[in-house]
Amino acid sequence: MAEDKNSDTNSENDERTTISVKGVSKDIYDRMSRIARETGRTIGEVTNDAYRVFIGTFEGALGISREFIKGAKSTHVYVVSNIKKLEMSGEDIKELGGRVSFRNIESLTFKDISQEDFDSRVDSILQVRKLTLPHGIKKSSVVVKCNFVDNIVFEE
Repeated sequence: MAEDKNSDTNSENDERTTISVKGVSKDIYDRMSRIARETGRTIGEVTNDAYRVFIGTFEGALGISREFIKGAKSTHVYVVSNIKKLEMSGEDIKELGGRVSFRNIESLTFKDISQEDFDSRVDSILQVRKLTLPHGIKKSSVVVKCNFVDNIVFEE
């Protein structure tokens, strides 16, 4: 089967050439031919439109998939747990590359961490005996992330 096909999606600058497409189902070809007749267009024009729709759908689905994967990665929470004594800086947490849940730690100390990094990078603090934070971190942003924390200390 030889058909005209656009090599460019801009119909005003179409460069048309004759191509042969192997493996097209006779049923599909007959349906495209019928659509072309019913719309007063050539099979090549209808085929080009079908290709454009398919490409747009495919590229749109890829875009959605990329955004979904990006979103899923951004919601991933790393777990740091079962440590006796741990000191973490804002840079240490950033190096992990995502949100972090601190669990089952006897003494957890945050140093040199901004309020923004604490809010965006610390997901939760669970089962910590002593939690020490630098001055400037809001108490309200800390307590909502804590469960089963025995002692919270804000350094001055």
